[in-house]
Amino acid sequence: MKTLVIYYSLEGNTKRIAELIHQKYVGDLLELIPEKENPKEGFGKYFWGGKSVIFKESPQLISVLPDPKIYDLIFIGSPLWAGSYAPSVHTLLNTVSFEGKKVALFICHSGGSTISTFNNFKKQLPTSNIVSFHGFKDPLAQDPKAVDQELQAWLSEIK
Repeated sequence: MKTLVIYYSLEGNTKRIAELIHQKYVGDLLELIPEKENPKEGFGKYFWGGKSVIFKESPQLISVLPDPKIYDLIFIGSPLWAGSYAPSVHTLLNTVSFEGKKVALFICHSGGSTISTFNNFKKQLPTSNIVSFHGFKDPLAQDPKAVDQELQAWLSEIK
């Protein structure tokens, strides 16, 4: 099965999960990198991130976007920002068609509900076959073995 893992990560949590998935599936790995660097700390991080999500901004990306037609399974990962996925993921979903593709979604967060994020993904991917969705709470702050067990349990559900 040819697999692609696409992710955006600001603080490294989503990157960690994406890399672990990539190790298990040995497919392709694509980090979404915006042209303009996002604030990584302080009030600016939350203000910029929240504003960008609320106004549905789509930043230009440096990353070369994939052709999903050649993949059997595509993972898409993002941090949770203001109840949704990050703006770089918004750019991806507005630029690339995942019609008919098997897609598994993951979110990294520091607490709160991931349901609105999943619903936002479903709205953006109406013609995709979303096979699973999972939220990981602060993976870099957790015991690595516990994170790996949680990931393994989730991956075992994906058919």
